[in-house]
Amino acid sequence: MAALERRNATDRDEDEARRRRAEALLRERGIDPAEVDWAVVPANSASPRPLDHDAAEAFRVHLRRLLDTARGAAETREGAIPSPSHEQTDETDEPALAERRAEALSAACAACRGWCCARGGVHAFLDDASLTRIRRSRPDLDSSDLLAVYEIFLGPTRLAGGCVFQGPTGCRLPRSLRSDTCNDWWCDDLERVRERWHEDGLDPRDTHFLPVLPSPSSPK
Repeated sequence: MAALERRNATDRDEDEARRRRAEALLRERGIDPAEVDWAVVPANSASPRPLDHDAAEAFRVHLRRLLDTARGAAETREGAIPSPSHEQTDETDEPALAERRAEALSAACAACRGWCCARGGVHAFLDDASLTRIRRSRPDLDSSDLLAVYEIFLGPTRLAGGCVFQGPTGCRLPRSLRSDTCNDWWCDDLERVRERWHEDGLDPRDTHFLPVLPSPSSPK
């Protein structure tokens, strides 16, 4: 119990420190934090590095295995697998509101520069379910075609320590080729933002997103 209380206190202290830093960033921009809606998001400070041959080849090996598995699944299972989207919002949202929220969340991820994407490594979070979905959505492409498509999006660089598709301005993959994890995942910061939008009826276009680096041990 004492260990849990210390962890909770540490989390509260970190949240407060990040909030203070975000408020300072707003003031540096000439904005009063009390006068606007704002939210903290993680910050990825990694710089671009050359995509080395070993990392690219490790991804190719991973993808070939997945394609072999997905091909067998597509031949034996019936029914369509829905394609999730990171930009989907509550089904009760009006289309215009859903679009505004999607645009705002995309802006938040752009400000963050892919804190969670860094964990994609040489697998890009692609798994059997993701490849089965992708194959079913593009039945005109065989395994060699899909390998060639992914090859196109392997750029000359990636952010240091990040996913092989993580470029300096975001993911190089179109959303339809990303993993289900990439399309569905929300960090803790964005989960709180989404809840606030729903509860308070805020216009997401009015939210300022402030990237602040979490501590190295933080899962956020």
